[in-house]
Amino acid sequence: MKKKYKLIVTSIILVVILGISVIHLTDKLTVNTEQVEKTDFQDTIEENGSVVSADKVTLSAELNGVVLSVVKENTPVTQGQAILTIDSSQIEHQIAQLRGNLQSIQGQKEMSMPSVYQSQIEAQKLEIESTKVAMQDLEKNIQDAKLLYEAGSISKSELDNLELSYKQLQIKKNAQEKQLNLIYEQSKPKAGTDKMYDGQQKSVSENMKLLENQKQKAVLRSPINGVVSEILVKSGELAQLQSPVVTIINKDRLQIESYVLTDDVIYLHVGDKVNIRQETNSEDLSGTGVISEISAYATEQRSGLGLDEKKVKVTVSIQDKGTLNISANYDVLLDFVLKEMHDVITIPKSAMFHSKDGKDAVFVVKNGKAVIQEVSIAYESNSKYVIEEGLEEGDEVIKDPNIEGLKENIAVKSEKKKN
Repeated sequence: MKKKYKLIVTSIILVVILGISVIHLTDKLTVNTEQVEKTDFQDTIEENGSVVSADKVTLSAELNGVVLSVVKENTPVTQGQAILTIDSSQIEHQIAQLRGNLQSIQGQKEMSMPSVYQSQIEAQKLEIESTKVAMQDLEKNIQDAKLLYEAGSISKSELDNLELSYKQLQIKKNAQEKQLNLIYEQSKPKAGTDKMYDGQQKSVSENMKLLENQKQKAVLRSPINGVVSEILVKSGELAQLQSPVVTIINKDRLQIESYVLTDDVIYLHVGDKVNIRQETNSEDLSGTGVISEISAYATEQRSGLGLDEKKVKVTVSIQDKGTLNISANYDVLLDFVLKEMHDVITIPKSAMFHSKDGKDAVFVVKNGKAVIQEVSIAYESNSKYVIEEGLEEGDEVIKDPNIEGLKENIAVKSEKKKN
């Protein structure tokens, strides 16, 4: 009886073991798969951007002085319009002093000249004129005498006496003219006197020009049409030379400045399109732009997590404002395209692992079993790999190679999901 009981128990145990074995043989590991297909791929990053004016001018004081007047912030201004006036009374006082010095030098110059009476000059000129008249009369007499001599009415000696008298008058006139020139020479100042006073006058005049230029700098004028966005000094305050005092922007010409990590900026180029987004409480607004400038150097900036990062300034020109409602100093979000590829196969990064040979690989489902397939990567983004070789359209890739029990050639049941 006992032997029969033991036989029955043993038979039951064998049946249970056999049943469990059959269940295990027919049970398949359920895996989440993705059916790959060729598609267009775009890798983007999101960065913060600040709206700035493309035409922004900060004016600095060009001289020291108290501010007499300044326009208010948000005031529209035109090119050439006075923005700020600095007290220039001290400069005007210096100009007046130099003008007085100039007059004083001119007076000294005139006093240094020898005094020559005009009557002396006039008397000498009259003597010369009288001699000239006498010479003209005598010249006529000589002509008449020559006719009389030829007619035999006068002697040769009488004609010679008249010609001698004419030569004596010529000598007298030359002497009188030399005397007049001597009077003029005596009226000239000593050698170098004119140069001395002329040099002093030139020096004072040059200083006056410099001060006049300084006086003009007391009034700052807008170099562009725009709006006064910031006033850094008030009326009555002291403006210091080269210190910023006013900022003017052109509200109609806006651009966006952003800072991109050095690891990412190498994929960006001038002319690349950029999506611009503006988040509001009611809706998200958007527009488009293009990269207009990429800085040639990086700067160190502190991230939101408190980490120091190397970033490069990227400037974006707005092409289409779309629904954007922005102005200077507004914050926006920028979507930069790092990589764009067409007709390629992509897989989630979670599907990738390293084979025993250390090569990049994925599990693919073939004939109901998990098979290791080595692949080569063309590009890597934060979430995906672009596969260059190893996969074809229609392949089922297991998204998580770390599922417990997953190994090569194990029977699997896939839950497909298209990429």
